[in-house]
Amino acid sequence: MYITSPKKATFHLVSILISTLTTAFSSAMISYDQDVSVKNRKKNSEFYGYVKNTNLERTSTFVVMMLLAAFHNLSRTIGTALLLAVSGSTTFVIMGAEMAFYIGFKVLRNDFVLWIPGLEGALMYIAALIVHVIVKVLVDFTGLIHCRGAKLMGGSLFTFSTVLGQILPFVALSLYSASTTVENKTNTHKMNIALIVQACCWGLSVIAFFGLIDSEKLWTFYGTTTGAQATIQTFRSSDDPAIKMNAIFSNHSSFTESIKDEVIAYMRDNWAEWERTQPAWFTPKFIASVGDEFIPGRALHQLNEAAIETGGGARRRSSVLSVRVILGN
Repeated sequence: MYITSPKKATFHLVSILISTLTTAFSSAMISYDQDVSVKNRKKNSEFYGYVKNTNLERTSTFVVMMLLAAFHNLSRTIGTALLLAVSGSTTFVIMGAEMAFYIGFKVLRNDFVLWIPGLEGALMYIAALIVHVIVKVLVDFTGLIHCRGAKLMGGSLFTFSTVLGQILPFVALSLYSASTTVENKTNTHKMNIALIVQACCWGLSVIAFFGLIDSEKLWTFYGTTTGAQATIQTFRSSDDPAIKMNAIFSNHSSFTESIKDEVIAYMRDNWAEWERTQPAWFTPKFIASVGDEFIPGRALHQLNEAAIETGGGARRRSSVLSVRVILGN
């Protein structure tokens, strides 16, 4: 509306900027809260923890995260608005091509299926498509840093998408300038200067962000690890049984199919000890979520006998799914 309107009201511009800052604050808050969570850092210390621990560092990082999201949102929004001013069909083709590339990239890397356990058949693919589209739109228009996780967009694809967001408005402005059908054209020279300034501000924010965060987490912004690879890595690298079991049984079975025998052997070696010590995570709910093939024969026999004694027949596994779309890491 602002770009195509014959009268450029300051009020409209202020409204757009307020919306941008609101979006930026929400994006920064989600990513910040997820990263500083003690539970998340314990569960996946290799991914979480890029925000350092002093108050000054945390405040500075959050402010820069807001600026990053704001400049990214402005860039993508201006680019989309310019494309829409030229042609709705052109906008659809360009954004559709981006989405097709993203989905195709996921499929080719065998990284399309979601981590959510229990999804099978057509539902598995429909849910994956919906979530991937949502994640792509979130990253495109908010730069949500949390989405760089291997089970969501992935580091390298996240960085590629955010850089592409800075290129889009210049491509759109070129099409806008060349179009002969656009009415009430905005001064393209001034707009080009504004886009250059905005891109430079985004670049400076990127430099400040990487200067503030823990350098050991830089790889998460360019890593190529898939969701399945990250899950297997968590299982193999952790010494905490709770983290190992969470990696196996809170993710889709296809993620760990290649190490199934390894998991069975680990559980066979440790199940008796867990029964004896009863750690906090070894609950009836957890046991009900474990497939029969993972439980040692003696323990499975005892579970079935206990279920029969209570009149329930052979033990029934839990069918309750905890679907947490954005918090998939």
